[in-house]
Amino acid sequence: MSISIESLRYVSQRGAWERETSRPTKSQQNQSKPRAKRCGTDWAGCRSALSKKNQNGKANMKLIEIIVSPGHDYWVAKGEPTQQHGTLSPPEVFCEARRGLVGDRYYHGKLDRKGQVTFMDQAVIDAIREKFELPTLAASLFRRNLIVTEANLAGLLGKRFQLQGVEFEGSQECQPCEWMDRVVAIGVKEFMQKDFRGGLRARVVSSGTLRVEDGNPA
Repeated sequence: MSISIESLRYVSQRGAWERETSRPTKSQQNQSKPRAKRCGTDWAGCRSALSKKNQNGKANMKLIEIIVSPGHDYWVAKGEPTQQHGTLSPPEVFCEARRGLVGDRYYHGKLDRKGQVTFMDQAVIDAIREKFELPTLAASLFRRNLIVTEANLAGLLGKRFQLQGVEFEGSQECQPCEWMDRVVAIGVKEFMQKDFRGGLRARVVSSGTLRVEDGNPA
């Protein structure tokens, strides 16, 4: 039996058309794929949700201790005694825009200064307690104002963020001074110089009250 060239061309074209029409459309492909969950074990969904949250300037940190001091205990005028003012750990504190925390030594300083308030991660304090075998070390010796958890302080440098509705702007890394070796232990200054362990200095952008949340205060 002879088959013409035209017949072969028709069969070939028809087969190509059938293969093409049998392929699922893009909408059908999308329907067959499982939808990503927003949280749970779907890490892509979690990262997306966290990214949106960070874009809105909302920090995930939790405030577990407030520390204020009416005066400078470490840096004083020549001839004056050190460690004379001590610290207070109130359950709440008022943050005034452009100034700092009411009742703290930096509140009466230069307006709009970089270090109106300081943040420190509780995880760093815990690491110092363990590394230097100081289980009862008080967080107040570090002279940082706000002790927080669940915080990426390095990631907040140069950015605006909110804590309990109060807006801050990360202005500078809070580098440790030689007093860390003198009042805590030798080697603490060097330990705190790495990985942003000294904490974050910030400006107060909007006024409001901060309150200690449930947690394990230092």
